[in-house]
Amino acid sequence: MPLSSGLFKSERRNLVPQCPPRVEVQILTPVVWSRLPNRFPQVLVGRVGERHGWIVQCSEPVSFMALQIPEENRCVDILELAELKNLLQFHSHTLMLYSAMCAMGNCRVAHALCSHVDQAQLLSAIENKYLPGLLRSGFYDILISLHLRAACTARLTTNQEFIVPMTAETRNIRLFPGTCKRHGLTGVGPSTSLRPRTHFSPVGLVSSSKYLVGSKSALLSPEFPLGLLKAKVISMLTEAVRDGGSFARDLVGGSSQHLFVPLIKLMHTLLTMAVFEDDDIESILLLVEPTVFGKEASGYLEDVAVESHTDHKEMLDEAGAHELKPSREGLLNMKLEEAVKLQVSRKLLSNINAFEQLIKISYFS
Repeated sequence: MPLSSGLFKSERRNLVPQCPPRVEVQILTPVVWSRLPNRFPQVLVGRVGERHGWIVQCSEPVSFMALQIPEENRCVDILELAELKNLLQFHSHTLMLYSAMCAMGNCRVAHALCSHVDQAQLLSAIENKYLPGLLRSGFYDILISLHLRAACTARLTTNQEFIVPMTAETRNIRLFPGTCKRHGLTGVGPSTSLRPRTHFSPVGLVSSSKYLVGSKSALLSPEFPLGLLKAKVISMLTEAVRDGGSFARDLVGGSSQHLFVPLIKLMHTLLTMAVFEDDDIESILLLVEPTVFGKEASGYLEDVAVESHTDHKEMLDEAGAHELKPSREGLLNMKLEEAVKLQVSRKLLSNINAFEQLIKISYFS
């Protein structure tokens, strides 16, 4: 007897089933999938003529970083590692191994590793907003180890030596930037130093004697465009301070630690190497504490305007709109994780204290 004959009294003698068939649940089983790019290429499609047919042209292809898995004979988009925890951990440890191999000024290994992690990969990785936090920190560390660590260490060896060349230009340096005794921004203004300069050698020249220093075993660090890197760091830090407050969601790297700590490390390295100029230091100090350094910057611009006999209000408005416009909240006033506060106190504020000591010693000598 069918099921309907037992459920319904009117159908108890009917041998034909009256109930609908049982529900069949369909399940989608993932087999192979690929992540869509964030930006699609612009493809131009046109018909040349009746006899020549159609033409398809892509002028700007979209590039992406992929991770090769030789055991499985396939490649994975590096952004997909956020869901593949084992591969993410393995690739993060690989980047840490590369950074450790370049320790103690091992520039020969750094040149060899540049064939695995080249300049295009590093620039793409540090700018990628969707990269997982572990990979983001790893690429920043390997950038510092490959290209910047040797020059930074050379500068740090003379960190406690204040040898000021006594020239005509040096004697004109004063504690206050203008005629009025008003403090300017820390570390901004004319300066001189005998500390070592940064020198690099082209990537891949491991055995060339042209770029060797001293013995044949010494080799300079692989070159990297510091001007481009400096501009990118200031732009990314400005965006991070503006959009990385306590109200923000879905931070770059997944947390404020992965957002700020790599940037502060890289900025500390560039500050130690004396890559930033006066305008760049002004921008950095305004990002740290706009309420303090913004007043000093405005006072400094007032003295410069009076000395040069230019329009006072016009110069302040122009400079304030272009460079010295303070952000809504400084880095010191944000609610950040303990790891970020530790990096700010150790790295960034140590450079500011060094600026103040250097200015005081230069003034009293």
